[in-house]
Amino acid sequence: MKIFDIILWFLSVVTTLVFVMGVGFCYWNQSGHTSFNPYWGLYLFAPVFVLGLMIRTRLRQQSVLSHVAMSSGFCGIVLILLAPHLDMMHQYEHWIAKGMPDRHPYADFLLAGLLFAHLGSTLIYTYTLQPKNTAR
Repeated sequence: MKIFDIILWFLSVVTTLVFVMGVGFCYWNQSGHTSFNPYWGLYLFAPVFVLGLMIRTRLRQQSVLSHVAMSSGFCGIVLILLAPHLDMMHQYEHWIAKGMPDRHPYADFLLAGLLFAHLGSTLIYTYTLQPKNTAR
């Protein structure tokens, strides 16, 4: 395995874990605010998404590696961009300035949908790329 593949696998695993932890944080933190700026997550998710997209388009590889990187990066970007708009996660000062809004009533459905989209697409894509044993 090349060093580039190892680095991309590591980044994909890290972004998947950060994504799952972010979804969990948004779900269990019902207050809607946090001490850190949620947009900092874009510094992790965007480069991994671009890296996965480059592998897929430039190298023309249909690999699980590129799909996991794209899926975790894209779903992380969507989570980071939609969480403040649905009042799920704001930096504390911004939450106070906005008037301490309540969470959107459908925020939990969005979180479940994002989690299902990311993990489901990764598992389905992995399953379809595995060689099938058709000999009996």
